[in-house]
Amino acid sequence: MPFVRLNFPMNFVTAPLIADLFLLAILAIGSKEVHDGTIGSDSIEPYTIMIFFLTLAYIAISIDASGLIRYLALKVLQKGGGVGHKLFFYLYAFFFGLGSFIGNDPIVLSGTAFLAYMTRVSSNIIHPRAWIHSQFAVANIASAILVSSNPTNLVLAGAFKIKFINYTANMIVPVVITALVLFPFLLYIVFADESLIPLSIKMYELTEEEKAKDPVN
Repeated sequence: MPFVRLNFPMNFVTAPLIADLFLLAILAIGSKEVHDGTIGSDSIEPYTIMIFFLTLAYIAISIDASGLIRYLALKVLQKGGGVGHKLFFYLYAFFFGLGSFIGNDPIVLSGTAFLAYMTRVSSNIIHPRAWIHSQFAVANIASAILVSSNPTNLVLAGAFKIKFINYTANMIVPVVITALVLFPFLLYIVFADESLIPLSIKMYELTEEEKAKDPVN
Protein backbone atom coordinates (compact mmCIF):
# COMPACT_ATOMS: atom_id res chain seq x y z
CA MET A 1 0.00 0.00 0.00
CA PRO A 2 1.58 3.32 -1.02
CA PHE A 3 2.17 5.97 1.61
CA VAL A 4 0.05 9.10 1.45
CA ARG A 5 1.86 12.30 2.33
CA LEU A 6 -0.14 14.64 4.54
CA ASN A 7 0.97 18.25 4.84
CA PHE A 8 0.10 19.84 8.16
CA PRO A 9 0.36 23.65 8.14
CA MET A 10 2.35 25.30 10.91
CA ASN A 11 1.15 28.89 11.13
CA PHE A 12 -0.27 31.47 13.51
CA VAL A 13 -3.44 29.39 13.93
CA THR A 14 -2.06 25.90 14.45
CA ALA A 15 1.16 26.72 16.36
CA PRO A 16 -0.50 28.27 19.45
CA LEU A 17 -3.06 25.45 19.56
CA ILE A 18 -0.32 22.79 19.44
CA ALA A 19 1.63 24.62 22.14
CA ASP A 20 -1.44 24.74 24.41
CA LEU A 21 -2.16 21.04 23.86
CA PHE A 22 1.48 20.23 24.60
CA LEU A 23 1.40 22.19 27.87
CA LEU A 24 -1.82 20.41 28.84
CA ALA A 25 -0.29 17.02 27.99
CA ILE A 26 2.76 17.57 30.23
CA LEU A 27 0.52 19.03 32.98
CA ALA A 28 2.33 22.38 32.89
CA ILE A 29 -1.14 23.98 32.85
CA GLY A 30 -4.55 22.70 33.87
CA SER A 31 -8.22 23.55 33.53
CA LYS A 32 -7.88 26.52 35.89
CA GLU A 33 -5.20 28.15 33.73
CA VAL A 34 -7.26 27.53 30.59
CA HIS A 35 -10.34 29.07 32.22
CA ASP A 36 -8.48 32.10 33.61
CA GLY A 37 -6.65 32.64 30.33
CA THR A 38 -9.93 32.66 28.39
CA ILE A 39 -12.71 33.87 30.68
CA GLY A 40 -10.45 35.74 33.09
CA SER A 41 -10.06 36.35 36.80
CA ASP A 42 -9.22 39.21 39.20
CA SER A 43 -10.93 41.83 37.00
CA ILE A 44 -8.94 40.71 33.92
CA GLU A 45 -11.08 39.45 31.01
CA PRO A 46 -8.92 38.23 28.08
CA TYR A 47 -11.89 37.42 25.85
CA THR A 48 -12.99 41.09 25.80
CA ILE A 49 -9.57 42.07 24.43
CA MET A 50 -9.89 39.49 21.64
CA ILE A 51 -13.38 40.76 20.77
CA PHE A 52 -11.99 44.30 20.65
CA PHE A 53 -9.12 43.23 18.39
CA LEU A 54 -11.36 41.24 16.03
CA THR A 55 -13.70 44.22 15.74
CA LEU A 56 -10.80 46.48 14.77
CA ALA A 57 -9.61 43.90 12.24
CA TYR A 58 -13.07 43.75 10.64
CA ILE A 59 -13.21 47.55 10.36
CA ALA A 60 -9.70 47.70 8.85
CA ILE A 61 -10.50 44.99 6.28
CA SER A 62 -13.74 46.76 5.35
CA ILE A 63 -11.92 50.08 4.82
CA ASP A 64 -9.30 48.33 2.71
CA ALA A 65 -11.96 46.64 0.60
CA SER A 66 -13.54 50.02 -0.15
CA GLY A 67 -10.34 51.18 -1.88
CA LEU A 68 -9.89 54.17 0.44
CA ILE A 69 -6.47 53.06 1.70
CA ARG A 70 -5.17 52.60 -1.87
CA TYR A 71 -6.43 56.05 -2.81
CA LEU A 72 -4.84 57.72 0.23
CA ALA A 73 -1.53 55.94 -0.37
CA LEU A 74 -1.46 57.23 -3.96
CA LYS A 75 -2.31 60.79 -2.97
CA VAL A 76 0.25 60.88 -0.14
CA LEU A 77 2.99 59.71 -2.48
CA GLN A 78 1.97 62.22 -5.15
CA LYS A 79 2.05 65.10 -2.65
CA GLY A 80 5.09 64.20 -0.54
CA GLY A 81 7.12 61.70 -2.54
CA GLY A 82 9.45 64.34 -3.92
CA VAL A 83 11.50 64.33 -0.71
CA GLY A 84 11.69 60.80 0.68
CA HIS A 85 13.26 61.62 4.07
CA LYS A 86 10.72 64.36 4.74
CA LEU A 87 7.85 62.01 3.88
CA PHE A 88 9.34 59.39 6.19
CA PHE A 89 9.43 61.97 9.01
CA TYR A 90 5.86 63.13 8.38
CA LEU A 91 4.54 59.57 8.45
CA TYR A 92 6.61 58.80 11.56
CA ALA A 93 5.19 61.84 13.36
CA PHE A 94 1.66 61.07 12.12
CA PHE A 95 1.76 57.48 13.37
CA PHE A 96 3.20 58.61 16.71
CA GLY A 97 0.51 61.25 17.24
CA LEU A 98 -2.30 58.96 16.15
CA GLY A 99 -0.94 56.03 18.15
CA SER A 100 -0.89 58.14 21.31
CA PHE A 101 -4.67 58.46 21.19
CA ILE A 102 -6.16 55.50 19.34
CA GLY A 103 -3.48 52.91 20.10
CA ASN A 104 -1.23 50.66 18.07
CA ASP A 105 -3.75 48.08 16.85
CA PRO A 106 -5.79 50.36 14.53
CA ILE A 107 -2.56 51.82 13.11
CA VAL A 108 -0.96 48.44 12.47
CA LEU A 109 -4.13 47.01 10.92
CA SER A 110 -4.77 49.90 8.53
CA GLY A 111 -1.31 51.52 8.34
CA THR A 112 0.40 48.35 7.17
CA ALA A 113 -1.89 48.10 4.15
CA PHE A 114 -1.42 51.83 3.50
CA LEU A 115 2.38 51.56 3.49
CA ALA A 116 2.31 48.38 1.41
CA TYR A 117 0.26 50.12 -1.29
CA MET A 118 2.39 53.27 -1.09
CA THR A 119 5.69 51.45 -1.53
CA ARG A 120 4.23 49.25 -4.27
CA VAL A 121 3.42 52.34 -6.34
CA SER A 122 7.03 53.50 -5.99
CA SER A 123 9.53 52.32 -8.58
CA ASN A 124 12.69 52.89 -6.50
CA ILE A 125 11.69 51.40 -3.13
CA ILE A 126 12.77 47.77 -3.39
CA HIS A 127 11.19 46.62 -0.12
CA PRO A 128 8.63 48.16 2.27
CA ARG A 129 10.31 46.86 5.45
CA ALA A 130 11.86 50.21 6.43
CA TRP A 131 8.48 51.93 6.37
CA ILE A 132 6.45 49.09 7.89
CA HIS A 133 8.96 48.22 10.64
CA SER A 134 9.26 51.89 11.59
CA GLN A 135 5.48 52.12 11.77
CA PHE A 136 5.38 49.07 14.07
CA ALA A 137 8.03 50.55 16.33
CA VAL A 138 6.59 54.05 16.69
CA ALA A 139 2.99 52.83 17.01
CA ASN A 140 3.87 50.48 19.85
CA ILE A 141 5.97 53.14 21.58
CA ALA A 142 3.24 55.77 21.28
CA SER A 143 0.57 53.40 22.60
CA ALA A 144 2.33 53.32 25.98
CA ILE A 145 1.28 56.88 26.82
CA LEU A 146 -2.40 56.29 27.60
CA VAL A 147 -3.96 53.33 29.36
CA SER A 148 -6.70 53.18 26.73
CA SER A 149 -4.23 53.05 23.83
CA ASN A 150 -3.20 49.45 24.30
CA PRO A 151 -5.01 46.34 25.63
CA THR A 152 -1.86 45.44 27.58
CA ASN A 153 -2.04 48.78 29.38
CA LEU A 154 -5.66 48.10 30.30
CA VAL A 155 -4.78 44.69 31.70
CA LEU A 156 -1.88 46.01 33.78
CA ALA A 157 -3.73 49.07 35.03
CA GLY A 158 -6.72 46.96 36.00
CA ALA A 159 -4.64 44.26 37.67
CA PHE A 160 -2.54 46.66 39.75
CA LYS A 161 -5.27 49.30 40.30
CA ILE A 162 -3.22 52.07 38.64
CA LYS A 163 -5.06 55.33 38.05
CA PHE A 164 -5.07 56.54 34.44
CA ILE A 165 -3.60 59.95 35.28
CA ASN A 166 -0.78 58.42 37.35
CA TYR A 167 0.03 56.00 34.56
CA THR A 168 0.26 58.73 31.89
CA ALA A 169 2.24 61.08 34.14
CA ASN A 170 4.94 58.45 34.58
CA MET A 171 5.00 57.27 30.95
CA ILE A 172 4.79 60.37 28.76
CA VAL A 173 8.39 61.61 29.22
CA PRO A 174 10.20 58.29 28.54
CA VAL A 175 7.90 57.59 25.59
CA VAL A 176 8.53 60.97 23.92
CA ILE A 177 12.30 60.74 24.49
CA THR A 178 12.36 57.22 23.05
CA ALA A 179 10.49 58.34 19.93
CA LEU A 180 12.84 61.29 19.41
CA VAL A 181 15.96 59.14 19.74
CA LEU A 182 14.55 56.33 17.61
CA PHE A 183 13.78 58.39 14.50
CA PRO A 184 17.35 59.36 13.45
CA PHE A 185 18.55 55.90 14.48
CA LEU A 186 16.08 54.27 12.06
CA LEU A 187 16.61 56.77 9.25
CA TYR A 188 20.40 57.07 9.27
CA ILE A 189 21.59 53.75 10.73
CA VAL A 190 19.11 50.87 10.53
CA PHE A 191 17.50 51.81 7.18
CA ALA A 192 20.19 54.05 5.70
CA ASP A 193 20.07 52.20 2.36
CA GLU A 194 18.92 54.49 -0.48
CA SER A 195 16.83 51.64 -1.93
CA LEU A 196 14.74 51.48 1.27
CA ILE A 197 14.18 55.20 1.96
CA PRO A 198 15.14 57.13 -1.20
CA LEU A 199 15.95 60.83 -1.16
CA SER A 200 13.34 61.23 -3.88
CA ILE A 201 10.61 58.67 -4.44
CA LYS A 202 9.72 57.92 -8.06
CA MET A 203 6.35 56.53 -9.04
CA TYR A 204 5.48 54.04 -11.75
CA GLU A 205 3.98 55.71 -14.80
CA LEU A 206 0.92 54.14 -16.39
CA THR A 207 0.79 53.63 -20.13
CA GLU A 208 -1.78 55.54 -22.18
CA GLU A 209 -3.70 52.30 -22.68
CA GLU A 210 -3.90 51.71 -18.92
CA LYS A 211 -4.94 55.33 -18.28
CA ALA A 212 -7.78 54.96 -20.79
CA LYS A 213 -9.30 51.98 -18.98
CA ASP A 214 -12.43 52.57 -16.92
CA PRO A 215 -12.05 52.28 -13.12
CA VAL A 216 -12.93 48.86 -11.71
CA ASN A 217 -14.62 48.40 -8.34
